[in-house]
Amino acid sequence: GELPSIRIRHDDADPKAAWDGYHQAINGVLDARPVDQAEPPRFDLSGIHMGQMLLTDLAISPQAFERTPGLIASSGIDHLLVHLYLKGGYAGLCDGRDVRVRAGDIGFHDLTRPVATRTGDSRFITLVVPVQSG
Repeated sequence: GELPSIRIRHDDADPKAAWDGYHQAINGVLDARPVDQAEPPRFDLSGIHMGQMLLTDLAISPQAFERTPGLIASSGIDHLLVHLYLKGGYAGLCDGRDVRVRAGDIGFHDLTRPVATRTGDSRFITLVVPVQSG
């Protein structure tokens, strides 16, 4: 059969309902908020669940992403996030270290460690894989 999939776009519903659906889809992995609070955020998320792995294609307007110690503790996620930026990029802190990723770069995040980044207008492919298999 088919793998479970998801598709959420900013223009699928009224802006608040669409944002709530997007935010819920990534909830537990990262907390997201638009960088420009005056403009409705734009996003187009497609994803496929493959057991304990997740593959997504995401195009977004500028957003701030955060994974705090509280989110790490409450989510119980012990995965590695690997993303290939096709457009745009991000800058910020990953586990206390300065990071900068641009189009064509591959970024890695250990989801058991804190993250605080900001993107520009971006598109990226992400694979989320468990650290331990089994």
